[in-house]
Formats: sequence, structure tokens, C-alpha cells
Amino acid sequence: MGSITAYEIEAGRRYRVRWRDDQQKQVERKGFRTKKEAELYLAHTDVSRSNGSYTDPGEARITVGVLGVEWLRNKKHALKASSFSSLNTSWRVYVLPRWGDVRIGDIRPSHVEQWIRELSEGTATTKRT
Repeated sequence: MGSITAYEIEAGRRYRVRWRDDQQKQVERKGFRTKKEAELYLAHTDVSRSNGSYTDPGEARITVGVLGVEWLRNKKHALKASSFSSLNTSWRVYVLPRWGDVRIGDIRPSHVEQWIRELSEGTATTKRT
């Protein structure tokens, strides 16, 4: 549950949505032109948080490339060398060229489906080693 408040700018009235995330840190999004837009955004956020699909707006700006480096570091210690080598190669050849500069919040299921189709057709962007 969150709150909606109005504020004024030169262009007119705008609305701000505030809520607390799972760590009880206050999060806000502002700039909604109508109260209805703000209410719909808050409702969507509440549903996303309750079903586990919520992504913090700040974290959504992180790129796949940045997350992938940390993910690979964790996998290196959890896998045998041969398994990690295969995973690392797949990351560099297939994932990084397509998704490295893409922000997490910009990825849609349809984008992933299209990429998988391109991989199976052999038309996906890759980096040969």
C-alpha cells in the first residue's frame, strides 16, 4: 500500500506515488499527469509486489552485462571448471552480444522469445571466439 500526493510545476499539477519496498525503504515515482495514472501505477506496483514480480525501479536500470559479471563470479565457485568454462563461453558468445547493454527493466518476454527463435534459426547476433 502506498500514497498519492499532488504537487505543482510550471506545466501544471502532477502526482507522486510513494510506497515502502521490502526493506522498508521509501520509494517514489513522480510525474504522473493525472491522479488516475498514479492510482493505476500504484495498483500495478502493489500487485507486482504481492505476486513476486516486482522489480525496484533503481535496480531495473542495471544492465544485464553488469549483473552477468557478478553472476559468473558466483557460478565460478559453485561449478566444476569444465561446467563453468561452457557457461562462460555461452555467456560471451551468445548472451553478452545481445543483452550486455540492455537494462533489466527494458527486457520483455517477447524480446527473449524473439532472441531464442533467432538462436534456433542461426540469425542471432553472436561473437565468435
